[in-house]
Amino acid sequence: MLGLSQANTRQIVSRARRRLSAERRAPVGTAEHRRLVEAFVAAARHGDVAALEDVLSADVVAYADGNGMRGAARLAIVGAERVARVTAFAGKFFPAADYAVAEANGRPGLRLVKDGVTVALVSVTVGADGVDGLYRVLAPGKLRAYERSAHRLTGRL
Repeated sequence: MLGLSQANTRQIVSRARRRLSAERRAPVGTAEHRRLVEAFVAAARHGDVAALEDVLSADVVAYADGNGMRGAARLAIVGAERVARVTAFAGKFFPAADYAVAEANGRPGLRLVKDGVTVALVSVTVGADGVDGLYRVLAPGKLRAYERSAHRLTGRL
């Protein structure tokens, strides 16, 4: 149809993905990243949809990895309104959980702990417009591995 080889098409797609990713991510300092994560954690803790929408970028994308075990969303959730509603609702599954800022993928993120066990870990990416990506890990096996590695690195959780 277009007269392009497969290799050429792959290269075009690869370049497009890199450019889209680069456009989306304006550098944000560590202090600003942490401030936005703390605001996100506070809003999530209280199920405050309006406060969540304020801290989320308009085109935020949330992914969940429940490994098919916890009813995690199988598809990405896109948009501040939808992500805010899902995040606020998700808190109802963990009413007695402690919400805390924790390191996730080398950056400030969110850790939910219930009865001394991590039940969710959220890696948070931030851009100039606010929180632009949430990567939730809910799979128990992966969370146990996280706890073991966190314990090994710090000697405690």
